[in-house]
Amino acid sequence: MSIKILVLSGSNRTDSLNQKLAETLKNILSDKEFDAKCLRLSDYKLPLFNADLPLPVEAETLANEIWQCDGLVIASPEYNGSLAPLLKNALDWASRVKIDDEKPYAFYEKSCYLTACSPGALGGFRGLKHLRDVLTSVGGLVLNNQLAVGNGFEAFDDAGNLVDERIKKMAVAGLDDLVVSIKRVQAVTR
Repeated sequence: MSIKILVLSGSNRTDSLNQKLAETLKNILSDKEFDAKCLRLSDYKLPLFNADLPLPVEAETLANEIWQCDGLVIASPEYNGSLAPLLKNALDWASRVKIDDEKPYAFYEKSCYLTACSPGALGGFRGLKHLRDVLTSVGGLVLNNQLAVGNGFEAFDDAGNLVDERIKKMAVAGLDDLVVSIKRVQAVTR
């Protein structure tokens, strides 16, 4: 059985460092022959979350994409020491979609690998703490291992690959940990 991994970029910037990171991680997964797909959250036109609004079709579509994968990789920009509003809004909407009685929500028992990239030296590290809290609250199984890529404008070559071998090894190790977590969940739930 093929392992399906969804890679999300939480940025809506045109030339996003986190979109570059997401694409790079998807390519690493594809090279390892996993079924990897990359989504841009900016492609989902979701209103600002309001529980009084009816559930948007786009939220259902996103939640189903998440539910159908075995694991998630999220590349999250850091805004003022927290996660980006686009990402938080998408997570809030997707968490409201009831899938079925056994796995009621899209993130339920979903293995999650958190990553970030920023121009600063910390690489978006501070925002990952808040993202971890949100995903844990909606049933996600967030890995301890995470990746924060600093000095993002120098982190990628012209083809979009990570240039620092140490960072590449850390990324591969994190993705390997994600696969181990997915297999553990599958062994118990299937």
